Amino acid sequence: MSLHHPFSPHQTPLPQSNNPVMSEVYRIAERLVQRFPDKAIELLAHHCDVNTLAQYLQEACDRRPLDFHTVLSSGGSDSSSQSSYSRTPRDALQHRQSVVPDRRYSPTPSSQASSPILTSPSSQQHPLTKGVEFVDALDSDPEPKRLSMRSDAQSYSLISEDTVRERLHLKVEDIGSPRSVPYNDAQLEIFQTVSLTWKKLNSWRTHGATCFLVQSDLLDVDVIVGKLRAEDLIRQTGNPFAAQSPQQGSRGVFHPQPQKASNQGPRGEDLSIAYSSIEDFPDATPPHVMVRQVSQRSSTNRTSNVLRERQHPIVTDRTRTSNMPQSSKSSKIPRRQNSPARSSGSASSRVSGRHPHGHSSMAPSHTQRTSQPESARVRIVWEGIQVTARFRLSASGEAFLEDLNQAIGPMTRVDRHVHYVRFSTEKGESVTNSCEVNLLEDDVALDWEDAVEWIKSKMEIAPRLYAMIEQRDAG
Repeated sequence: MSLHHPFSPHQTPLPQSNNPVMSEVYRIAERLVQRFPDKAIELLAHHCDVNTLAQYLQEACDRRPLDFHTVLSSGGSDSSSQSSYSRTPRDALQHRQSVVPDRRYSPTPSSQASSPILTSPSSQQHPLTKGVEFVDALDSDPEPKRLSMRSDAQSYSLISEDTVRERLHLKVEDIGSPRSVPYNDAQLEIFQTVSLTWKKLNSWRTHGATCFLVQSDLLDVDVIVGKLRAEDLIRQTGNPFAAQSPQQGSRGVFHPQPQKASNQGPRGEDLSIAYSSIEDFPDATPPHVMVRQVSQRSSTNRTSNVLRERQHPIVTDRTRTSNMPQSSKSSKIPRRQNSPARSSGSASSRVSGRHPHGHSSMAPSHTQRTSQPESARVRIVWEGIQVTARFRLSASGEAFLEDLNQAIGPMTRVDRHVHYVRFSTEKGESVTNSCEVNLLEDDVALDWEDAVEWIKSKMEIAPRLYAMIEQRDAG
């Protein structure tokens, strides 16, 4: 389906359908594009892979006709189809970010030739999207956000301002005097950083890096993951950008850099996004990732004479603060730390100068924990209900069922003869990495015991645990 902006003089009417449902879908889609183009863009980015989007764009360009590469490399809409999408947030920040001429898609003899329409997006990758992969940012709340990411061995980690401020809503950190960062054969003047945590799709291994904020027009993806560490540049004193600039105090002055070499290491190995992993960058490891590593090491040394945990009533997110003693929250329940961007004080300040070895002040208290967890924080999903609660791991199967009903509220109850509970590390229909609990009287006790062992094995490696209440098949 080709989307045409309502203010384009070349607009073609949306296709008519005799199906009233499809007609309503087209009508709502048209209103979404007209009134909220940013949401339409977000919808396409989340539900279409990059090759499919490239194919649709190329087909639309061929029908106009427009040059596909020119449209893709342009900073905004062309003059014949100006978008009503407000760029006020970006324009308001332009005085803080120098602008560089767009050289991401400089015309070459091969790129100027007419490119064929992609016929199989799932089996081949468009040349302009080569090296791009999608990851889930774990710092956003309540759900991870899907971001496009590309690695660059000779760059610092960069993230677009729009991604941080409009999608992730992360707290940014001013670095004081500006820094000069090389990117795309030029020098960018940087003022702010943000700490980002993510995981690759179909993987629970987390990665973290401190990223410099750059103007969104300068990046062709949401995030650039670089080999160079932002912390090393931040520790430098003075104003390196002013020292290199031939005009003191003037911004927007860029210095051409040598052409970047291929994305290979000194021995010819391919440098992929894996080089930004927490093992390769211990100083840039986010605090909650570091604590998780410490917990994994300490769990291997747990002995069999662990004290039996004290039971405590189930506590949801809405009542945890008021109902739990402060000592229980701080010492008894091992909780995953807040993401670097949402915790008080920025992550960049914690890992740059105050903790030169990448260790935060919270680590010693976690290394002393050797007892098994008393409870597990789980996100309950049932039809229109989504609530976070804590389940007592030492409770019986019947007590688990009562805690479940208490968590979802007094107006609804789970029917043990109709429903069952599926614990999973992912929210969805996937049956991989899941454990089912039958709620029937003869099964709930043993199934809950198995689920407890499964939950304990996943708590330290999975960012979130879900409990999906599902209806058993008839018969």
